[in-house]
Formats: sequence, structure tokens, C-alpha cells
Amino acid sequence: MKITNVEPILVSLPYEHGAPKPHRNSIGSWNTLDILFVKVDTDAGITGWGEAFGHASSPVTVSAISEIISKLAVGREIDDKGILIPDLTRRTQSMARGGPVGFALSGLDIALWDIAGKAANKPVWNLLGGSKTKPIPAYASLFRCTTPEAISIVSRKAVECGYKHIKLHEHDPETIAAARRAIGPNISLMVDTNCFWTSAEEIISICEKIQRYDIKWLEEPLYPADSYDLLAEIRKKTKVPFAAGENLGNFNDLRWLIASSAVDYIQPSIAKIGGITGLLKSAEFARQKSVKLAPHSPYLGPALVAAMHVITAMPEEIICEHRFCELGENPIGQTIVSKNGHLHLTDKPGLGLDIDLDVIQKFRRN
Repeated sequence: MKITNVEPILVSLPYEHGAPKPHRNSIGSWNTLDILFVKVDTDAGITGWGEAFGHASSPVTVSAISEIISKLAVGREIDDKGILIPDLTRRTQSMARGGPVGFALSGLDIALWDIAGKAANKPVWNLLGGSKTKPIPAYASLFRCTTPEAISIVSRKAVECGYKHIKLHEHDPETIAAARRAIGPNISLMVDTNCFWTSAEEIISICEKIQRYDIKWLEEPLYPADSYDLLAEIRKKTKVPFAAGENLGNFNDLRWLIASSAVDYIQPSIAKIGGITGLLKSAEFARQKSVKLAPHSPYLGPALVAAMHVITAMPEEIICEHRFCELGENPIGQTIVSKNGHLHLTDKPGLGLDIDLDVIQKFRRN
């Protein structure tokens, strides 16, 4: 079976999350949410769907898919021995250790697993060694609200939807305190700062202020994201557990982060670190090193579904990140069922995606 086409499809979707929409200071905005699909066709008539990390990098990642990865992949045989992706990674060695070309390869890997499952008439979680589907505990990954009033409203709404775990994207201890008051003491609370602070002193001071709120983890408190040794030193001086890893570009980055003893939770991102193959390898290594896995998966399309397949195949219970919002229209239809703070997969072949081509066409940007 040969690849006949690799196509990037970028869609921007309307959404609501219960508070004024946040804005970014980089290219693009959060007024809509993007999914960067990777559609792979084959000469056997089987189509696979993947997702590459996009966000502000979407224009560059689209170009990486169409101008580099597609030209290298079309005409190649799809195999089950892990030859194709490593070969393409080697051929793009000067550009694929992290960034848009690596994102493109991650999306391709996800699509190839979708094809493999469809060809075998098995769900991907079964190909990965899973024996049955199971409810996946999820945490509601909230958008940044910035004010105590807004975060209280949205946090309570997440609890009302059945979530037992909630992650904030806030920087202010008063806003974090408001969220804890709103959700009560029995809901686990995480805080993601997206590399907001630049000094050890700032982070240690913040940790002293928020540790009373029983924080499950403080995520990426330090910029730059790859200051592993400094993060490890800060971790020794705080009582708040640390999490990081969404900005890892490849498996060696993950090994170095774990070796530095900088984190309690490792967070490889399936649409960045090599797709399903990369996340599976990362999960196995984290297990060997007794570091807890919490995959980065604030996605809305095949990347979230692919992460769920990997989690389903794992022997231990792993919590799954789930973007807390309502889409105006959903291009993957009813693929994912969210109920009482848990996510549910089907036993359909491949990733089991329920692709709505009309929605994709309606909101397509490229």
C-alpha cells in the first residue's frame, strides 16, 4: 500500500468557554480554535487522518507538510516496521528535531496509525496492545480568565460538568485562590503558566503563596522551556510538584528533562514529539524512570483522539487533558464522548474518527 497524497487542512472553529475570549500576543488569536489536519490517501482507497501542532505556527507547519513532508512521503510504501517515519526524519535531520517539520511528521505518524488500524479492521488502541476500551479520567483544561470573578464562574461550570480535575492557565495567586474556593477542597487543581516567569526567585515566591491551595502540579513555570537544570534547582526549594514537557521536540529532549530531575510529571505532546509512535516510546521510558506521565493534549481533533488511544493501551491509569469549551460545530462529530469527567472511545477501526467533511469545508482556511 502506497501513499498517494499528503494534505494539510487548517480549520478555524468558533467556540465558547464561559468567559471573555483571551487574546495572544503572538501571531494569531484565541478568537477561534484551530485544528491542523493531516489527510493521507493511499492507493488502497484507505484514508488516514492525523493532526500536527499548529496554533501560532500553523502557517509554517502547513508549508512544512505541503512543501517538504508530502513530497518525501508520496509514493512511499506504508509499512509496519517503523521504516518510513525514521527515514523521513533522517532526510530532514537539519529541520526536524523540533518545530514545524517535526510537527508535520507527528501528524503523518498519527495518520499512518489510523490507516494501519483501518487496514487491520482493528482500533488503534488494540494494535498498541490494549484489550478493551475504558473510561479515561480527564481534566478540564480551562482558558485563561485573568480575573477571580471569571475563573470562579468557569471553574464551577467545569465541576458541574462532572470534572474531578481542573487546570488553570493563570499567573496571579489571587485568581488561583478564587478557583480553589469555587471548586472546593475535593477537586484536584493544576496551574499552567506557559513559561511565564524568568527567575528562580519569582517562582519560589509564587510557590510559597499557592502551595496552601493544594496544587497537584505547577506546569512550565520557567522560561526558557529548556532550562532543565535551573528548573531542577527550583524544584528542590519548593513543595509544589512541577510538570513540563509540551515543548519537547524529540525523544532525546524527554530523556534529558527526566534525567535532570526537574519534574514530577512529564508531558510529551503527541502532535509534536512524533505522533503515536513518539508518545508510546515516551510513555514506556517514563514508566522505566518512575516519572508520572500526563500527556499534553489540548487538541480538538485527531491528536486528542490519538492520545486517548495510547492512554487506553497503557496498563496504568493516566489522566487526559481535555480543552474545556463548546465548539460551534465539530469536524470530528461524535468521535469522542465526554461524560462526567471521563472521555470514551469506540471500538471502530483505526482512530474511529467521525469526520464531517462539510464542517471542514465550511471553516477551512487554506
